[in-house]
Amino acid sequence: MVRPRFLLIWPGCSSVANMNTNEEEIMEIALETFRKPAMDMPSETIGRSTITIGETGYLELEKLEKQLLDSGQSELLVDTDGRAMQVDTPMRRGDLRETRIRVFLDEDAQAGFHIVAKHAQDDSLIYTEPAMVRLVVV
Repeated sequence: MVRPRFLLIWPGCSSVANMNTNEEEIMEIALETFRKPAMDMPSETIGRSTITIGETGYLELEKLEKQLLDSGQSELLVDTDGRAMQVDTPMRRGDLRETRIRVFLDEDAQAGFHIVAKHAQDDSLIYTEPAMVRLVVV
């Protein structure tokens, strides 16, 4: 089975290099992906998602981290539209909707992020385990 590729970005990204060329450094992270059918039910592992982040994507994550630190907020949910971060998921292309990046601060004020979405058929929550922004080194 061929897994679909979803391209993700947040609003305000000013320049995007082609991630399929050598124009910028890229990094891939494999994260466990989960489905939570209902809030009162446990999450189930559905496979691994591979997130490919380029330099532009990393710089945007850093900007979002600074925004959190400056604002005093603990998290941001950012809509995606498809250019600086790529995600291969175990779900079929039409199975996800409202795909977002959740950027948050942990108890030590370190920024992390993960992908969150809804399953198109039943509105269950689909999400990846978090990764720390500082660990995404390009």
